Amino acid sequence: LSLVADWSASMSSGRKYATSGKTVDGDAIKKGLTKAIDLAGWGTASMRLPAKYDPKKINYPIIMLVCDSPAEAIEALPAEVKDHCVVIAPHVEDMSLELLMENDGQRLFLLPLGRASRDFRVDRSRLFMVAEGEKGIDFASRYVAVLPHYFAGLATVAGSCGDIPGKANLSLVENGEHVDMAAATEWCM
Repeated sequence: LSLVADWSASMSSGRKYATSGKTVDGDAIKKGLTKAIDLAGWGTASMRLPAKYDPKKINYPIIMLVCDSPAEAIEALPAEVKDHCVVIAPHVEDMSLELLMENDGQRLFLLPLGRASRDFRVDRSRLFMVAEGEKGIDFASRYVAVLPHYFAGLATVAGSCGDIPGKANLSLVENGEHVDMAAATEWCM
């Protein structure tokens, strides 16, 4: 066990993953449907599993959407993306950028990722952040700049990040600007 891939494989072997239905937290997440999940008082996030999700077959990439209307954005994604990825979208529309960058925002961002990793067979090395709107792009860019080792890529929709602390770290991950959410999420595939 000398490679990261070896460790990842050994950590996943023998684990029991949820298929469709109740998770450890009691959330009923059905395959092929978007579900709003409560994050134990820290906020809400929408999550969607592929319609043919099968934890015995493959590790699914994760796309985290940061936008003003998360449930609608998930439903508007191309079928190919919805069929091949676990999609998570924290509800950040009512939070200011300053609050998002503090502890409450960090929990709103990290809790759904932790739940997805615990409950479903996801590929932690294929975590993509897709951001839309000025606040979403600024927030996502700051997180990717601070934690570049977490992400496989950053896709922005109709904009780019401004001058943020650690902006040079964005060069450590794949990133690109796209005209719409469909193009951005397909880029993640």
